[in-house]
Amino acid sequence: MTLKDMLIAALVCILWASNFIAIKVGVTDFPPIWLMTLRFAFVGAVLLPWTVKVKRHQIPHLLGLTLTLGVGYFALLAVGASMISAGLTTLIMQLNPPMAALIAGWALKEKLRPVIFVGMGLAFVGVAIVVGLPQHAQSLEGTFLVGIAAVLWAGSSSQIRLLKGIHPFTLNGFISLASFPILFLLGVGLEPSFLHHFEMPKWGGIAALLYMSLVSTIFCYSVWIKLLERNPVSKVAPFGLLQPPVAVLCAFFVLGEPIHLSLLIGGTLCVTGVALVVIRR
Repeated sequence: MTLKDMLIAALVCILWASNFIAIKVGVTDFPPIWLMTLRFAFVGAVLLPWTVKVKRHQIPHLLGLTLTLGVGYFALLAVGASMISAGLTTLIMQLNPPMAALIAGWALKEKLRPVIFVGMGLAFVGVAIVVGLPQHAQSLEGTFLVGIAAVLWAGSSSQIRLLKGIHPFTLNGFISLASFPILFLLGVGLEPSFLHHFEMPKWGGIAALLYMSLVSTIFCYSVWIKLLERNPVSKVAPFGLLQPPVAVLCAFFVLGEPIHLSLLIGGTLCVTGVALVVIRR
């Protein structure tokens, strides 16, 4: 892996870590489901020229991804993130690699080494320590929703691996356009008072929406796919370990979220566990 690719991978993961801050700002100014509805509308419109390049045999897999990744993951992540801190959201989402390894072992028959199970245990213990903090006692519902979102994200990783030869813009464009009407109906049914949020939109929410759409989704995802095409997964994936510390620091400086000793201990255990899973796979 070249130095240039290493720097690019680090930059992408830092930008992705900042995305959790953007989500927190966004759900403060917009209802969670409507935030994701607007995000998909924007991404779908920008990537429309690539979406028409979808091949017929890819559509069944893409429809499955629409339900798990587009509707399930993003909706649950937004609703859950509105209930808990950005730092906790980031930490819970780090359970994705351990769960992805389990799902790949079951669905794709990949071999799982014993050290991976040790890493899984450390990661889950780390998250449990943070969730057990007094300030998170009233946010178990949000923790549960983000946890389910992490499971769906892990499952979608195996689904994406079944899609070969598809451009990242085509993938994101199709999922965005297919998810938009479903989330729109969910928003009307579950968040009917959304209109007053659009009467006087806040610049913070608009900036967060643009960041999630242009930077996190279109730019970062596409660059990440290119990195995986040029380098082994084992070399690229560990850079994802930058996300928890960066997100916690950003949440501290931007959102004023406190950093407690238990958060540092639990976060360290979680990152260590994820490192064992990612590096040893």
